[in-house]
Amino acid sequence: MASAPPTLITPGFLLPYPAPVSDYRCAVNADATAAILERTTFSATGPVGPQLCLLDLTKEGAEPMFLLPGIGISTRPDWSWTTGRIAFNYTGSVMVGVLPAPGQAPTLFGSLTAQMNYPTWFPDGTKLATEDDNGTPSPNTTTIDASTGAIRETALEGAGLWGGMPSVNPASPNLIAFAGQPVSGATYNQDQNYIYVMDTSSSDPPAPLESGAPASGPFNPNYQGRAPWWSPDGKWVVFESNRSSQYEANGLYAIYLYHYGGSKPAMQVTSTIYNCNHAKWFPNGFPGGPSGPFQLIVACWRGPQSNLPEGPYGLSALDLTPLGITF
Repeated sequence: MASAPPTLITPGFLLPYPAPVSDYRCAVNADATAAILERTTFSATGPVGPQLCLLDLTKEGAEPMFLLPGIGISTRPDWSWTTGRIAFNYTGSVMVGVLPAPGQAPTLFGSLTAQMNYPTWFPDGTKLATEDDNGTPSPNTTTIDASTGAIRETALEGAGLWGGMPSVNPASPNLIAFAGQPVSGATYNQDQNYIYVMDTSSSDPPAPLESGAPASGPFNPNYQGRAPWWSPDGKWVVFESNRSSQYEANGLYAIYLYHYGGSKPAMQVTSTIYNCNHAKWFPNGFPGGPSGPFQLIVACWRGPQSNLPEGPYGLSALDLTPLGITF
């Protein structure tokens, strides 16, 4: 279930968006001076991209610059706050690459990482967790070496759960949150996920993040969630959900917060009218914006769904300080 604060947070767009672009999933660097985003550009001949772009957050009015010239499709970035390296997906078959730093040449792991989505850094910067669409169950959580792409562990959540988009706890890397679903005769359906947490240092099976979410039985849409992301201190998980009963019919998403190990319901942060998703944490505020640890960057609709197939989406900052959350 979820509780909503008296006032939901209104997104504040980071850019004065032109009509023919849509910006989506993003990542922020360790000092919150830059972000990497997926940009799709639309024209009369069709969409181009998505392609990863670098946005300077210290300069008002700065325009995103292409990060990987020569790579036609690039998506799903994650920026290591320890090493400064950037992990990403590329090509239509979804492979993993690592960029040492903006402006340098990437290492492309090729078919060794085919069908591995959402490469996500462990805090020490030596390996990545991925959503692996190979093997059984599919998808599952697989870890790979961040220098070679070699597989380290597969199907971490076990044979009984599908696992999508992992997020590694920065303070306790044995804890991995993911968008999970019990394996059954049906296929994986991201709209029937709960957020799960697994402890790789324990033999206990993964459990739903939210204390009221059922571990078995029919799917309960009141606990639906996907795209989890741990806070810098490892105590909170932000995720997206379409659980709001008012909007279930059209499947629009809102952002929610949950205190790991707590008993209070997840807190709704945004209205579903923005269809916000893929929230990430700023490390400690951001230049020109509110200070403090509880700031998010999200992708959300810039207006009602238009003729652009991607929304269009834009990147927004969410100042969570009115919610009264403290570390």
